[in-house]
Amino acid sequence: MNLAFASFKPFTLKDSTVSVIDVASPNLYLKLIQSFRDEIDFVHVSDKEWKLLPVTKLCEWTGDLMLDVDLDKLLLRKVLLHFGTVIGDEWSSMADEARQLNTHVLEASYLMDLPLEVKPILDVETVLKNTGLSFSDDVSKDPYAKIEALIKSFSEINEHRIIVQTNLSHYLNVTQFCQLEELVETIGTQLLLIEFSDRDRHELFKKCDYTFIDADFVDWRS
Repeated sequence: MNLAFASFKPFTLKDSTVSVIDVASPNLYLKLIQSFRDEIDFVHVSDKEWKLLPVTKLCEWTGDLMLDVDLDKLLLRKVLLHFGTVIGDEWSSMADEARQLNTHVLEASYLMDLPLEVKPILDVETVLKNTGLSFSDDVSKDPYAKIEALIKSFSEINEHRIIVQTNLSHYLNVTQFCQLEELVETIGTQLLLIEFSDRDRHELFKKCDYTFIDADFVDWRS
């Protein structure tokens, strides 16, 4: 994907890489955030053939990992739908067992003089919802485990949009960023980080594709 804004040279985001745009201007940072939130027309994105597309077509803005990302709300329904592909022929036996349980519940309800009914089991999503399947609380509380789960989930459900985050530098250290780059490279996905800092932080993001834009709007790409 290619990314362009203001008068800066376009950014080409490499496959299987963590790309970082670290800016020292509060105004520029705000405009980048608002654009990825699809609130203003500031960032322009294009595919590998330089065809312009809506930002939301190529990017998934997820915000601040620990403040904005609820893995269950963001991904669980898509994961449940994907289960049908994963379990294959086992779905039939699972559905039969669920229907048998429904029948037993309905029969038991006849013991009460109440107008009760049991809704039919129609799809794999309904069955799985009733299991209480969710992302682990421990994962949701651990920043590295949470970003790892987010990236792996996008890969598993074949979501090809680029994950865009901010403030990840608040939660991960140098070693974890190196691990994150290795994870992204192994899975073959893309991650774009929009960060705010008044100084160059190459050392923190040393394995990432890093760009620092200072307060005077100087782009320090080599």
